[in-house]
Amino acid sequence: HMSRKDIYTRIEKELEKYIPLTGSTAIFDYDVIEGREASLLIQVFAIPKPFVQSYEVVLREAGFIPVRFDVRSRAVARSIVSNNNSQGYIMLDIEDTKTHVSIINKKTPRLTITIPLGKNTIVKNIENSADNSDGVFSLISACMSGINKEIRDRSIAWNTVDASFGEIRPHIDQVYICGTGASVSGVADSVTIGTSHTCSIANVWSNVCSFDTYIPHIHFKDSLEYAAAIGLAISK
Repeated sequence: HMSRKDIYTRIEKELEKYIPLTGSTAIFDYDVIEGREASLLIQVFAIPKPFVQSYEVVLREAGFIPVRFDVRSRAVARSIVSNNNSQGYIMLDIEDTKTHVSIINKKTPRLTITIPLGKNTIVKNIENSADNSDGVFSLISACMSGINKEIRDRSIAWNTVDASFGEIRPHIDQVYICGTGASVSGVADSVTIGTSHTCSIANVWSNVCSFDTYIPHIHFKDSLEYAAAIGLAISK
């Protein structure tokens, strides 16, 4: 059994074998995906130190004290995937100008693809084509076609390609949507029709509170924008 410190030291020494960064030039963390007696399947998240330091400088100059940095997809997954559920999902995080498509397994992002299309493009197309005879839903579906294709392709690859190290992979056919674009009416339905997956709006409070005992003082649609911030505040 290796301690967390021992694993971290081992990764630091071998990081350069897998990505174009060394242990001394990167800030990194890891998640243990599978643990066995003789081996560990580990996922590493690494970012160049100058990139993180640039954010730290801006925050400190603005009078803030940074407490934690994390990869967005990891923070979002921490907020929307219940701690009681270890199944696989597609996570669709639609920001204003871009969309992140992530495969989540065992509450950890295994793959994230970023597409340069977000809520602003969807809303603009609706506003510019108000008189379109095909209807608003057709416009949304047209905007989402590239994202839906990415979801289909990634799902097929995940569900059919043999897993490494004998890992057991759950079949993925569920999509959770969050971000500012999740509040656009018709987006979730367009994903369901375009991918044949079950699609739901995420609950960003899944690991914070139960609505049976506490109702947050923010509209549910507005809360979808804060999935990353909420996940960042949740301890691992």
